[in-house]
Amino acid sequence: MTVSAQEGSPIDSQLSSALAQQQEDARYCLQNIVGSIQYLSRQGIALRGHETKDELKRQHPLALYVHCGAHCLNLIAQSACRASPLINDSLQWTVRGKAIRAVLSQYERVLSSLEEMASSGSNTGMRANVLRERFEKGKTIPHQRKPPKRFTSEASQHIPKSAEEHYRTEFYKMLDSVHIQSEERFNQPDLNVLQKLEETLLTGEVNDIVDQYPELNRDILKVQLAMFRSKYTVKSSVEVAEIMRGLTVEVRGLFDQVESLIRLLLVIPVASAEAERSFSALRRLKTWLRTTMTQVRLNNLAVCHVHQETLDNIDLKEIYQQFISVTERRRHVFGSFK
Repeated sequence: MTVSAQEGSPIDSQLSSALAQQQEDARYCLQNIVGSIQYLSRQGIALRGHETKDELKRQHPLALYVHCGAHCLNLIAQSACRASPLINDSLQWTVRGKAIRAVLSQYERVLSSLEEMASSGSNTGMRANVLRERFEKGKTIPHQRKPPKRFTSEASQHIPKSAEEHYRTEFYKMLDSVHIQSEERFNQPDLNVLQKLEETLLTGEVNDIVDQYPELNRDILKVQLAMFRSKYTVKSSVEVAEIMRGLTVEVRGLFDQVESLIRLLLVIPVASAEAERSFSALRRLKTWLRTTMTQVRLNNLAVCHVHQETLDNIDLKEIYQQFISVTERRRHVFGSFK
């Protein structure tokens, strides 16, 4: 900080004026920095800077990781479509409903046009004739390529005898894929833990899973569940939670172990579909040029980018004051915001 000598003005007044000017300049720079971060977060531009499931389980062994149910169903549907090319092609045609309805409404004219094209005798006419025959025949068996001999050896290729047999085979391939994927996707160890906890809550039979949680006492929980089930009949953990909310504080204190068990069940989300809607923003946030960004910074940036309305309503002066109040040097450099 430099102070130019001014005649007729005390030196302490000049120092105070220079310090105030310096603090004002520092506050202006701080405002620009915070504003730039806010703008970059809205635009999805990452700043330079990995907590994973395994790391979380290492630090908190009782933390349960349950894969999103909606995402599991989505993966099952994708696998079923890949199992049968026929189903995959059919789903692609479902988005062309207007085109299909237009063909059906003009079906006779389409046939007459194909017949007229087939009479020309050209290559186009031959293709039109084949297409017209398929239109008139209705259900047909798609052309199947012969598999390589390294897969079939000397065995003959299976050829369905009718269209019904062909479509029945494709249908059962899809059902088989759905069955296998459902067992694999929903057979999760942590999901089984939640299932056993819920069975304890609904049946009153305390199992060994309860002993893993220090906030639960096996004997007291068994007694409280017997008292609770003798007065209320419930079929789901949601009903138990609604009953507990309706109880007074004094009565709820009699079922403190039941309340703790309900809290353990309710902290695990059934699905993360709402959070996964923000996945489309990842392509804008983490590009090939920003691969050095860590998971923690990516999470913080994604929260700011997805919740832009909340970001706009943040009181920036409060952030400035929190930043300044950390150390004495910052209070001396920036002063205070009014």
